[in-house]
Amino acid sequence: MANTITVSVSASVALGAGGSRAGAGSISAIQSGTNNIGNVQNIGTTTEALTFGDVTTIGYLFLHNLDATNYVEFDLNTPVAGTAFCKLLPGECAFIPTRQTTIYAKANAAAVDVDVVAFEL
Repeated sequence: MANTITVSVSASVALGAGGSRAGAGSISAIQSGTNNIGNVQNIGTTTEALTFGDVTTIGYLFLHNLDATNYVEFDLNTPVAGTAFCKLLPGECAFIPTRQTTIYAKANAAAVDVDVVAFEL
């Protein structure tokens, strides 16, 4: 189906005592807008806004820290300083349903590349 956003998320852990925990979910949404962006943004050690291009009504945001050494934090406030809603360690990723149009980021010790994918609703 055209303009359909489909998301599947799952996580599981095998516990030392032989047990396990798992969670999974999926959604499907019809996109009413037409804009999307996929961009690798270099995030420095001073606060900067994520770049969303022509995506003005964000519905879903995917972030992936592509760095092998440094973490990056994301916040709705500037400067990013102790109130981050998301901290991605090296190699981590996150999927965030959001309607925020301005999100700030800051790397900890050296600039990092972050894969930013935003879907307009």
